Amino acid sequence: MMRKKKNSIKKNFNKNKYNIILIIIAIIFAVFLLANIIDNISNKNLSKYDNEMIVIKNKDNEITSLSLRDIRKMGGQNSKINQHSDVVIDIEGLSLDRLINKVDIDPNLNNIIEFIDGKGNKTSIALESALEVDRVYLVYKTINKANIDFDKKLGVFYVVDKQQKDANKWIKNVKIINIK
Repeated sequence: MMRKKKNSIKKNFNKNKYNIILIIIAIIFAVFLLANIIDNISNKNLSKYDNEMIVIKNKDNEITSLSLRDIRKMGGQNSKINQHSDVVIDIEGLSLDRLINKVDIDPNLNNIIEFIDGKGNKTSIALESALEVDRVYLVYKTINKANIDFDKKLGVFYVVDKQQKDANKWIKNVKIINIK
C-alpha cells in the first residue's frame, strides 16, 4: 500500500512538475513586481519636492545649486539612525563625503562646513567629521516618506550626524551648505 502511495505521488509530481515550476516563477515575479510598485509609490510621494533646491558654497562663493532630483540621482543610501536614545528610524540620504566629492571641492583647503537653515541660523561642524565615510548625512527621506511629510519642522533636507543620539542635534530645514 505504501509503495502505491509513493508511486502515485511521484506520478502526480512528474505530471505537474512544469506547472509547479511555472507557479514558483510566477510567485517570484509577483514578489519583485510588488516590491517595485511599493518603491515607485514611495518615490512618487517624494517627487512632489523634486524642484526644492539646496545651495552649495565654497568660502561664501556659490558653486552650484542642487535640486532634490539631482541629489537623488547621485545615489542615496539607506541607513538607520537614533531619533532619541532608544528609538531607531530608517532614513535615506546622501553622505556628505560623497556630496563634497561630487561637487569637486578640495577638502584640504577647508576646515569647517557651515549649514544655514531656512531662518538664516548657522550651524558649523568640522569638515574632518563630515568627511568621515557614512557619518554625516544630508537626509531627504525618513521612514519612506519625504522629510516634510514625516515632520514639517525637518524641511525638505536635514543633516544628521550618526554619532549623535538625539534628534535635537539634527540640523533641520537646511537651505545652504557653505564649506569654509
